[in-house]
Amino acid sequence: MPTDSDRIELSDDELREIAGYAADCARTVLPIYEGGLPADTRPRDAVDAARTFAEGGPRTNRLRQSAWAAYKAAAGAESPGAADAARSASHAAAAA
Repeated sequence: MPTDSDRIELSDDELREIAGYAADCARTVLPIYEGGLPADTRPRDAVDAARTFAEGGPRTNRLRQSAWAAYKAAAGAESPGAADAARSASHAAAAA
């Protein structure tokens, strides 16, 4: 069971740095997903939402929605690599 000492408090600036790093990493693998499903923008939308937050945008419901959408996109991926790329995008948006 978690205790108060298990909690890590992060400032908004720290969250922005983490989300930005995750978005940058996810962006490098997006072509793996988009190669099989070029019309499905859910993973790219999640990366873009994370990048917007990292650059000073507000924490909005768009982040959560795009994270879930990218996660769902992973289920329809045509290969394990594409699924991992979509999950990477999901985690980038969720990091915020």
